[in-house]
Amino acid sequence: MKVSVSAGLKIYNLMAKVSWTAPFRDFPLKVNRYIFAAAILSAILFAPLNHPYIRLVGMLAFSLAAGLMSVPMTAQLISLPKKISDIIRVFKAKRAEESLIVKEVHYVCGIMGVPYSYINAVKIVKDWINAGASADGSIVIGLPIIDNFRTDSRYAIIAHELAHRQENHTGRCFILTMMIFYFVAFLISTFHYSLIVDILILFAIWGLAAPMVSWPFEYAADRMSARYVGKTKMISALEELANSTGANPYVDSYSHPSIARRIRVLQCMDEYPA
Repeated sequence: MKVSVSAGLKIYNLMAKVSWTAPFRDFPLKVNRYIFAAAILSAILFAPLNHPYIRLVGMLAFSLAAGLMSVPMTAQLISLPKKISDIIRVFKAKRAEESLIVKEVHYVCGIMGVPYSYINAVKIVKDWINAGASADGSIVIGLPIIDNFRTDSRYAIIAHELAHRQENHTGRCFILTMMIFYFVAFLISTFHYSLIVDILILFAIWGLAAPMVSWPFEYAADRMSARYVGKTKMISALEELANSTGANPYVDSYSHPSIARRIRVLQCMDEYPA
């Protein structure tokens, strides 16, 4: 398993250095949304209409959108090895026993009024500058955050993940995803597209729906963290996270709004005493 993780990271890093991959990695998410919407609308209009000219327009529009969709689809393929390696590392995370991070989680639980027994475990991942609330109820934290981040930033990150756990964002996200899946299945079974068109429509709907499902949960967790540990601490934690990863703070992803966007939302909040 270690070999596969290492190989996945090497493949990702190698492809990221190749110049021709730059347009795929840097394609703005806002542009992708227009492409996805155009693909879905043209596919829906193309199937039920029998007028030859309208069908021709729909076919041409879908062909253009499908060609442009090769950019975000390739970007996802390029990033797939790294995503898989991250999932494996989180899955293999070691449980933290009596340590500083466990005491800090205890402390933040007390601030938020969350019983520590509500958490299945606190787990640590090496070489992972991130944190998460896993489906089994565990709080997973990267070792670089524990070793290098300021205490206030760690409190804010822990509170953010506890908010995900307390509000059951993972379960709610799963339910919404299944609802979208059933909608896609209905759409595909109704219009009887070819397999390649089915794949393109599925990817387009996922690309449109993922931010609408995931982003509100991220904003909600940010706000809850700011409410309990302080807005300035949550903003500082996001800034420290962006500086540590070296990622562009203005780039959105399908699962998370950009760091800059999240900070702007927090800045609009009233300050809560920590």
